[in-house]
Amino acid sequence: MGYVIADLPAADIDRLEGLWRELLDHHLAAAPHLAALGIARDPADSWRVRRAQYIQWLAVPRAAVPAPAGHSAPRRPA
Repeated sequence: MGYVIADLPAADIDRLEGLWRELLDHHLAAAPHLAALGIARDPADSWRVRRAQYIQWLAVPRAAVPAPAGHSAPRRPA
C-alpha cells in the first residue's frame, strides 16, 4: 500500500499532536544528556508550544505541512 502526501490545512494541525508526543518521547529517551538544560516540558505543554509554532509558520504565504492524505497522523505500528 502506498502513501499519498497532501498539505495539511492549518485548521487540521491538531492531527499532528500524537506524532509530536511520540517524537518528544523519543527525544527524551534518546538524548538524556539534554536534561542538563533543564526539566523537559510535560507533553501537553510541549504540544501547546509546538502547536503555536506550527500555526506561526503556516501564517507565512506558501507554507505547507506535508501529511498522509485521508488519514490521521502516522502511528507507531503495534
